[in-house]
Amino acid sequence: MMRRSLSVALCLSSMTWAQQVSIEPIRPRAPFIVRPYRAPEVPPIRAGNSERLRALVRAGALYLTAQDAIALALENDIDLEVARYNPLISASQLQRAEAGGALPGVPSGASQAGSVASGQGVVGSQAAAGVSGGGGAGGASRTSNATITQVGPVTQTLDPAFQETTVFSHTSQPQANVVQSLTTVLVSNTKVFNASVQQGFLSGGSVTVNYTDHYLRENAPSDLLNPSVAPSLSLSFQHNLLRGFGVAVNARNITVSKMNLKTTDLNRARSPSASRTWSIRSRMSSSARYSSRTS
Repeated sequence: MMRRSLSVALCLSSMTWAQQVSIEPIRPRAPFIVRPYRAPEVPPIRAGNSERLRALVRAGALYLTAQDAIALALENDIDLEVARYNPLISASQLQRAEAGGALPGVPSGASQAGSVASGQGVVGSQAAAGVSGGGGAGGASRTSNATITQVGPVTQTLDPAFQETTVFSHTSQPQANVVQSLTTVLVSNTKVFNASVQQGFLSGGSVTVNYTDHYLRENAPSDLLNPSVAPSLSLSFQHNLLRGFGVAVNARNITVSKMNLKTTDLNRARSPSASRTWSIRSRMSSSARYSSRTS
């Protein structure tokens, strides 16, 4: 009975040794506000020999049995070590696909520097009238953000997105025509607050709540409302009706990622290294059964 128990213990320990060392990334532990911006910790790769080999060396001699040789072959197989990362990579790609959206990117907030609402102050009145006071004002023309293009229908961002931008600017613009501003140099202090919350749907639509506030203070004597604010609140809902309509077309990346995850598991089970592992394990089980019969 003692020999049979020892054989079974050796078999189980060698088969489960590779599962004791976890290679899954460790999620960051932080408040939910800053948690998405912290990278997970990835355990270092295991490129060295297992500790079993060092434990088998005693007094400068290697004491190796058949069970130890089989266990060392399983623990130090580089193909098995590489195959362990494939399911984790496929799971990460599936999580990225379930978030939706286009390629990762952040809109540029610097384009809002010095911008004012249409009709607000001297600069806003000049932009609304289609004239310029000189000095390269162009406040109304710097309102385009960075765009991201993608081939095919772009899936809506399925995670709720909150964006807040605050821009402070101080500008001095020489005035070629002082009829409107009544000053040769127009000094403007602007504060732009912009906040939005967006939620996308897998069917192809999204809802957005946007709040914008422009604060302007300038040295123009002709500006009767000085300082002035121009807040605005909008609620918008848009949905694709032709291109990009439906759950099937928007969930294509999720479907592909799920199929890749299943394919990774099948390839791992059918790989030559996995075949060698099951062959070695079957031999170990047969050896354990033979030892139990002879005991």
